[in-house]
Amino acid sequence: MEDYDYYFSEYDSNYSFTLDPVEDEPEKPHLTGHLHMVSMIIYIIACVLGVPGNAIVIWVTGFKMKKTVNVLWLLHLGVADFVFVVFLPFSIIYLALDFHWPFGVWMCKINSFVTVLNMFGSTLFLTVISLDRYLSTAYPHWSNKFRTLKSACIVCLVVWLSAVALSLPYLYFRDTMVLASGKTVCYQNFHNHSKYLIVMRHNILVWVRFINGFLLPSLTMVVCYSLLAFQVKRTTLQDLSKFSRIIAALIIAFFICWTPLHVFSILELAAHHNSHLHQVLHNGMPFASSLAFINSCLNPILYLFIGKNFKLHLSRSFLTIMKNTLREASQSGTILETIERPETSNEHLCERVAGQPYLPDLERDTQKLSQVCLSSTGSASV
Repeated sequence: MEDYDYYFSEYDSNYSFTLDPVEDEPEKPHLTGHLHMVSMIIYIIACVLGVPGNAIVIWVTGFKMKKTVNVLWLLHLGVADFVFVVFLPFSIIYLALDFHWPFGVWMCKINSFVTVLNMFGSTLFLTVISLDRYLSTAYPHWSNKFRTLKSACIVCLVVWLSAVALSLPYLYFRDTMVLASGKTVCYQNFHNHSKYLIVMRHNILVWVRFINGFLLPSLTMVVCYSLLAFQVKRTTLQDLSKFSRIIAALIIAFFICWTPLHVFSILELAAHHNSHLHQVLHNGMPFASSLAFINSCLNPILYLFIGKNFKLHLSRSFLTIMKNTLREASQSGTILETIERPETSNEHLCERVAGQPYLPDLERDTQKLSQVCLSSTGSASV
């Protein structure tokens, strides 16, 4: 059977159906050429926007803002996306050269490993943030005791170790192969002479990626935000913190960008028994991959545009806008969560707000807290 694997982007889990030398690919249809051109343009856009955007997120959250749990989540999301977009030029060149890989076997392995690491890392961090949002609101006493910067750092370490463990098979199996035409392709080499074992290993990788990188995180996020919607009173839904709005937007963007690629991955499993799917995968997989890749440049943009006063701040520098927006997002999450907790004492409310810089977007909330603190201690410092 003809090997169609090397047509797909470097993200896809490619493999060979047979042990025969891979023949040169047939002449690609006109539509396929256009789709691949669109994919390459999206790659370039993701790289051009993602590198400076995520670098600024890392700079602001890592060096310019006070370290809080919310800021730490945003920092690690930025790191996951930044590492990925830095490697995007390799994918752009690979696609521009019509799937010829000139960078050697180790860059083939590392590039694929980093791509999958970004997917697992981003997904797991969004899942952790969703759990954190729910637990902070539903169990305030537990949150006040255990939601510390130290515990958040431990969670981040566990997330990264889990993402690395799930991505290691792509580092091990990825390989290069020279075709009869002299073109070198980067593909998934399962090192086995049994077609059954090759297909089985490929199926395992796809299902592990789908379940751990999409299905379970999706269910967790949906359950957390559904429970959160019931937990928060209807009258306060309009006053959700900016941080919660940002995380909701990140999750929606993640689903929109990554769902097509996971759907194509499941369809790929059926290609073992359906040759008609070959052309569908050949045309659609690079485009689905490029849509997933552009997710890495969306986060910094969402941080900015969700801000209520974004248009009023357009005259400021990009760095200043990003810094103010991220600070408002992280601190508004803390303040509004505290307001919504009936179990929290007045003294604790004052402690949570004391020392925080004044934020125009939070004027209504700080006024509420000022009244609470005045009635409790006779003075307020907001």
